[in-house]
Formats: sequence, structure tokens, C-alpha cells
Amino acid sequence: MMALIAPLAGRMADMVKPHILTSAGMVLIFMALMGFATLGPDTPETAVIMGLMLLGTGMGLFSSPNTTKIMCSVKRDHAGVASATVTSMRLIGQALAWVQ
Repeated sequence: MMALIAPLAGRMADMVKPHILTSAGMVLIFMALMGFATLGPDTPETAVIMGLMLLGTGMGLFSSPNTTKIMCSVKRDHAGVASATVTSMRLIGQALAWVQ
């Protein structure tokens, strides 16, 4: 879902304010995570699949517009540093998310 939604959200971020898309994405992510919190051994596979689709849609709506907003907030000569920082923070967040 993220692969399908992110390019569309990136284009939409040029037409509407990116914070609207990122907020909508975060709401969908929250809804998916709350749904995952209620999973049990007898949860049907379709509920898990729907939760993953909702999560992917939320991530797609959040990721591209968020990066667009960040990159538009820096001067052109600092774009490389901003891009590297965004990528580094994303990877550090992913790495730390698995530490328990």
C-alpha cells in the first residue's frame, strides 16, 4: 500500500498543504496500531491484512509529504544535508524500533 500511495501523496503535497496529508497519515497509522493492539489468537487473517493495508496507507500518506515539507524548509545549498539527515533519522528510528 505504501508503494502505491506514497507517489500519489507526493504529488498531492504539491497541490494541498503537506501537513494535511501527514496528519491524515498519522491518524490512519494510529487507527491501525490500535487495531493491532486488539489482536488475539482467534483474530481472522483478513483483519490482520486490513490492518496492514491501513498501516501502509497511513505510512504512504505521511512519508512523502513529510519529506517534501522538510526539503522545502531548507535552502537549496543545504538540500543534501537535509536529505541525508531525514534518511539517517528514519533509519535510526527503524533500528531503535526493533530494540526491546
